[in-house]
Amino acid sequence: MANGEIAAIRQMIAQFPRALSVEETRQAYDGASAYFPKATDVKLEPQTIGAALAEWSSTPGTDNSRTILFLHGGGYVAGSLVSHRHLAIELGRAAGTRTLALDYRLAPEAPFPAALDDAMSGYRFFVGSGAQVLVHRDRRRQLRWRTNRRSLAGCARRWPPATRLWLLDVPLD
Repeated sequence: MANGEIAAIRQMIAQFPRALSVEETRQAYDGASAYFPKATDVKLEPQTIGAALAEWSSTPGTDNSRTILFLHGGGYVAGSLVSHRHLAIELGRAAGTRTLALDYRLAPEAPFPAALDDAMSGYRFFVGSGAQVLVHRDRRRQLRWRTNRRSLAGCARRWPPATRLWLLDVPLD
């Protein structure tokens, strides 16, 4: 990302008040989605997985045999299908796959381990359907779960051995 783009993002972020309530934070996340409208060639399909809502997205030329399971950001307190829809869709487009974005339950209304339970339900949904699970890695090649600082390989040991994990290297600039 060019320095000018970073400066523009910092300026946009600086406009938001610092001390927001949980609800205000959620509204700000969802409101930011207006900056990234959904492309007209995107197909969306709702899905329910356990206690979580989810949304399939695909674009023309999608390989439906490959899927990205997308878990939005927001520190388990904010973020939603709305706030991260564009990112989930465009990751799938760049990878040539369909994407399933999971809207896990948020704290404080749904305390730990609700979000983890939802994520694991989404993962089990993939394993049960025989889909390949694609894991995105960033430019620094770091695969870390922020909640416990374990590497993905360490976490994968807890998942069933029949699971196929594929590393996806998608440039995001």
